[in-house]
Amino acid sequence: MGKPIFEMYTDKTGQYRFNLKAANG
Repeated sequence: MGKPIFEMYTDKTGQYRFNLKAANG
């Protein structure tokens, strides 16, 4: 609850990207 979520994904160019989301609830 309320913890930040740090997710890793690849974009369409094949590079790794990081996205920091705030989890609500």
